[in-house]
Amino acid sequence: MKCYSLSVIFDDMDYQNDWIDLIESKNLIYFASEISNFFGINDEQHIREAVSRSISAIKQSNLPQKLHFRRIFIEKNGSVVEDWVLSEIAWKLTILNLPPVNPAIARMQMKLIKNF
Repeated sequence: MKCYSLSVIFDDMDYQNDWIDLIESKNLIYFASEISNFFGINDEQHIREAVSRSISAIKQSNLPQKLHFRRIFIEKNGSVVEDWVLSEIAWKLTILNLPPVNPAIARMQMKLIKNF
């Protein structure tokens, strides 16, 4: 069996960057928009603010943001809108940073705290 270095497999820097992006994003499995749909949040500003506070928490904890958050753009009702792909940690932080505007959010926040 032959072994190859990454420099042999990937002659072009773009391919190397794509490979690194793939490895870094393997734990990004949740979408911020799914939080909004799941909890029936109509005000997207709540999600944006919760994601922003969660990113701040990750940065202040000296964790690499790119391993927990990736901004993407999706089509929604004929428009292109911002969304975020989140790691499990980022997903939990985002939920904890939501305003408890309904009982379902408050219950999930309490459940996350109890399971800590």
